[in-house]
Amino acid sequence: MAEIRHHAIDLRKLRDLRDMLGDDEAVLEVLEVYSTSASEGVQVIRDAMERRNDEAIGAAAHRLKSSSFAIGAAVLGQLCAELEAAAAARDWTAIDNARPAFEEHSARVLSEARLLCGIGVRTA
Repeated sequence: MAEIRHHAIDLRKLRDLRDMLGDDEAVLEVLEVYSTSASEGVQVIRDAMERRNDEAIGAAAHRLKSSSFAIGAAVLGQLCAELEAAAAARDWTAIDNARPAFEEHSARVLSEARLLCGIGVRTA
């Protein structure tokens, strides 16, 4: 049986953003900014994991968590919250265990955000 995959970005959240911001172009701009900053944040977290720098992981995960929740990437936001907590506790077992899911979901979210930017988001 084929695996059913849900969107990594909740389109209902993007509709809410459109209602708050006024139009689809504003949502597109938010996604473009998110794509750039999230790409950088993901790389900071990866680098910090390699260097075993829990403070850098915590700070970058905190920033990525907030912006991910804001655009409707709740799974990535939750993973960032878990990384942030693990980093605060200096729990390297939890950080290492979270890495595969973080890698998978960050890639999915960034891919969807770039796709939405490329085709122009329509939230109607």
